[in-house]
Amino acid sequence: MLQTMRYTIILLLVTCVFGSATRAQRLPQKAAQLLDAALVGKPVSHGNYLFWLRELDDQRAIYGYDLSRAAEFLVAVVPPTTRTLATDGAVVAWIEQLGGQPDRIQSYDLRTRQRTIQFEAAPTGQLDGLALDAGVLFYHDTTPGHQGIFARTLASGAERQISQRGYAPVAGDGTLLWMEEQRHDQFLPAQWTLHMLRLHTQQPAKLLARSAGPFSAYNVSGDNIVWAAGTPATDRRVYLHRIGAGTTAPIGDNAALFPVIHGPEIVWTEQPPPALTVASRWPIQRYQTETGRQSPLVVDHPTPLATWGLMQNQWLVVTAENAPADGTHTLFITDLRQHATKLPQTAPTPAAVGSLGQCAEPRSCGQVAVRGTELVDARGRWPVHGVQFFLPQRGINTWTFHDSSYAATTADIDRWLDIARDELHVQTLRIFVELPANGAAPTSHATLLDFARRANERGMRLGLVLQNSSDFRMTDERRAWLTGLISYFGERDAKSLIAYVSAANEINNWCSRRDCFDNNPTYVGAAIEWVAQFTDIFKRSNSGILTTVGMATEVADGDGRPAWHNFHQPDAAGRTLASLVDFLSPHNYGGAGYAIIHDLRYALGYGGPVVLEEYGYPTDPSGSDKRYTEGPRVCRDDPWNARCVNTAPYFVELSTRALRETSYAGGVAWMLADNTAKQCGSDPPDLWTGLVASGYGYCGGTYTTVTGRPKATAYRVKLHHLHTPAPIINLWLPLMQQ
Repeated sequence: MLQTMRYTIILLLVTCVFGSATRAQRLPQKAAQLLDAALVGKPVSHGNYLFWLRELDDQRAIYGYDLSRAAEFLVAVVPPTTRTLATDGAVVAWIEQLGGQPDRIQSYDLRTRQRTIQFEAAPTGQLDGLALDAGVLFYHDTTPGHQGIFARTLASGAERQISQRGYAPVAGDGTLLWMEEQRHDQFLPAQWTLHMLRLHTQQPAKLLARSAGPFSAYNVSGDNIVWAAGTPATDRRVYLHRIGAGTTAPIGDNAALFPVIHGPEIVWTEQPPPALTVASRWPIQRYQTETGRQSPLVVDHPTPLATWGLMQNQWLVVTAENAPADGTHTLFITDLRQHATKLPQTAPTPAAVGSLGQCAEPRSCGQVAVRGTELVDARGRWPVHGVQFFLPQRGINTWTFHDSSYAATTADIDRWLDIARDELHVQTLRIFVELPANGAAPTSHATLLDFARRANERGMRLGLVLQNSSDFRMTDERRAWLTGLISYFGERDAKSLIAYVSAANEINNWCSRRDCFDNNPTYVGAAIEWVAQFTDIFKRSNSGILTTVGMATEVADGDGRPAWHNFHQPDAAGRTLASLVDFLSPHNYGGAGYAIIHDLRYALGYGGPVVLEEYGYPTDPSGSDKRYTEGPRVCRDDPWNARCVNTAPYFVELSTRALRETSYAGGVAWMLADNTAKQCGSDPPDLWTGLVASGYGYCGGTYTTVTGRPKATAYRVKLHHLHTPAPIINLWLPLMQQ
């Protein structure tokens, strides 16, 4: 009740300041109109209306824009967890979640100006995905027994199930689109399918496309549908499907993102050519279905753009990432009829963060902190540039740092630290540490400090993964060890040597390769409670040490949503992982880095740092799958060569390219070296994911086998670490003559 009153008071205050649906703020009509510089998520439009979420201090507000009156108006002040807007031009709907209460869908009627709760999920479910078309609401529900995409008529409340496995519905002109995922193995890309249903016919749903990557966007207008597949798909062009004729054909020659269509106009963001710097150029292309003519609309823009809609065949809805990166975007509409138009500049060009270079000794550069979507230290942006560290002879476990063996292997540790520095230019060493259990503490604080000091001498910090099991009990001895870690490093002025601590390696990956967060509220509750207690220890002590949690994204799906949506799945008290930690750490090997960050930013509205904390790819055993290979030698220098597609260097380059071109805070490559002991016929490919060879047990897929020699994958990671200067931000947007 108190929380509801709070939002009511805030709504009244904001209405007085900004206006309301009845008192719209009239804006001058320009060729390029800046509507908002603090947008979160993605905007939606239909006809003359455009809606978006604006980030306030600790709330969000839904704003609208009426093109016919060139007027902006406030729809509602909503909780900060509000996400996923949809509109059909008569109603705008959204999903919101108040702490400890079920997800619900609210709507606002533009004619009556009335807000209505349209649907409330069961306590065990979560709503995710929303679309509207002619008074019919389409939504995705994860509730067991009520799972999938449903169509709900607003006037009557009647509903029917459309798809049990589909998610991300898009609707328009009597057609519904959605995609589905079928996953096979951790390192092998999932298969994604795009489906169409004509709502006012008796025809069954139709399969439109298959892809090795999630679809970046799909859209429908009248008789035409457009879509573009994302990485790791090799064909990422825009496709146009004509429903009546039943034909499908590519339009455009290059990889594309976020295609939209209205009437005869199709517009999309073109992905820049591969580059080793973040200073890519983001053009926007225009295609007219009546003439088949394609022309550049926006050229040479230096920051990532996203195209979201076309209003009345004339106005393009586009967003640009803000700079400095704060998790929000700037929203513009631009007139397709104009040329040489500039988007208004929203902020001066910031200093080149990170331009001072890597700290020779991180101890002198202060602790890592959060700044918007970035991680920073005293010298500016800190790009993570990490690698997972094990001694090859110890295996993938915590044994490298057990006190019983650490002291006897320091010479080996120094050798591999030198390789990490010299061959990969690493700035972060991610390691597994085993917490105490049953009176035994395998790793002491003194051992960790010794390793941290060795890393510091080579310009590296530590990322400590402090839990790697499904045992989520915060015992007294675990709490004491964690508290002691903070004190031990603090008393020795060494907290800056710890970049971050992780509450779990892969918190959802303890259910036989199925997603433990799917349809399992008991597990979710225990996992989130563990993270809450873990993070509280570091925050309550004012340690300044950042916290995160890892999420496996390549596990079998059980609720129709990608696993990275788990970061926003609430427990019974309304807590989410995203609300508890300082930054998110998805893990992905199969090249879906773009889809993950785009979903987190645009679908879920997450504005904090995201670290791709595990990426990489095995180079063997090639007998298990032909993709487990280092590829031809040309792949070391040219992973985009046709002969390199679906090899380890290709998948690694997909991940590092996503790190450079999007708003990731950084990444951690898995792992420094192959395990020494491995068998070609029986062991999992994880043991061959090292960037550096260990000398033994290769199966024909790896040509770099000499101990300590960097593979082609290592060379790609090294180039990424060396060639990612700070972006040069410029928000001018020239439009070419049509």
